Amino acid sequence: MNKTASRALFTVVMCGICIQPAIALDLLWLNQSPARHFTDEDWDLAKEAASKALNTAKDGETVSWKSPTSDTHGSFTPLSTSTRQDTTCREVRTTNHARNLDGGSVINFCQQPDGDWALVSNNARK
Repeated sequence: MNKTASRALFTVVMCGICIQPAIALDLLWLNQSPARHFTDEDWDLAKEAASKALNTAKDGETVSWKSPTSDTHGSFTPLSTSTRQDTTCREVRTTNHARNLDGGSVINFCQQPDGDWALVSNNARK
């Protein structure tokens, strides 16, 4: 996945918004997203925290990140871990803040055969 596609996917995750089909084509909500204001350094810190939360944090353990140069920050908290057909899946609470904007959501991820984590719908986990 190229850097632009990766950043776009991560933006959706970090925004803490579950897009419904009716609004999926209207991306104006991104203008009010904290992630819109992330610097490259913020993205790197957030991705590092997300990776740590998904790969090593216990359920209920929060992995936080904070920019050393601004008030931008966030966290990832695995809420539950399950296995389906030999695939590890995790439900993770995300929070983020930038420029007086806050966001958060609960996102479902499943680990892919190559070790990467992918977003999945609630139905795919069951």
